[in-house]
Amino acid sequence: MSQATRSNPATARPLDDFERIIEAAETKKRDLNYVWMDNTAWKQFRDSKQVREYVQGRDKKVYIGGQAANDLPKSNLAEINKLLAEDETYGNIQIRVIKFKAIKEKKDHTYETVVPWARGMVIFTRSEKVGKLWWANVAEDKHRVEGTIYTQIGNGVLLSKFATNQPTLQEWTKIQARQVPVIDGAEGIYQLDTQSGVTDASEDNKITINGSEHKKSDILTAIASVTGITLPASTTDANVVALFNSLNKKVQADVVAAIVDTPDEQQGKKKK
Repeated sequence: MSQATRSNPATARPLDDFERIIEAAETKKRDLNYVWMDNTAWKQFRDSKQVREYVQGRDKKVYIGGQAANDLPKSNLAEINKLLAEDETYGNIQIRVIKFKAIKEKKDHTYETVVPWARGMVIFTRSEKVGKLWWANVAEDKHRVEGTIYTQIGNGVLLSKFATNQPTLQEWTKIQARQVPVIDGAEGIYQLDTQSGVTDASEDNKITINGSEHKKSDILTAIASVTGITLPASTTDANVVALFNSLNKKVQADVVAAIVDTPDEQQGKKKK
């Protein structure tokens, strides 16, 4: 599904994306139990008409078919997770919304707030634990300084306290560590990028791929040269989008590299 489609609450089909990824994992005998997303992806999911209709229907509430997405009530995370857990279609999957922000020290020793999560990225995992923390003792642990009080906190973290009394009493506390978080079991982790890919806002024979607009005819030419799949010029924009998104990432990259943007005056006839 294109990014434009995902970001439009009236046309977004996030539950279809869930089913597609769950089914892909099942073919590899892998279970997916958690879906991790930031607030951007969560709001797109929650506000979509498909999810609002799903919640209303699962609760046996009455709603009028054809209502606009904004006319249907929103649900909260707890309610949606409860419904997903009760629906065997989604295999007891649960959504976790990432809101964590970190403080980063820059080279000039000033600090900035960073969000360690790609905007709009959705990650599917089997477990809440996706890796391990590997560590080693710091050098000072084997070369301790006289007069310094050391405490091993665990996982290679060494706390040290020392003081001076000239010209006045001063005390310092320092923490050192050599740690590297490593994600393992990557073959059981699936991702869905809701912010990139092909977009198509209207039937105008122009399609946007990763922020760059191309004529549909140029994209069809590139697809044919890379995959051998030929489609007529009358193919709708939506069907070209669907075809591109069905290709794997490597083939998509090859298609993008093969696109030669011809001038507008060379564009073929638009569908009437």
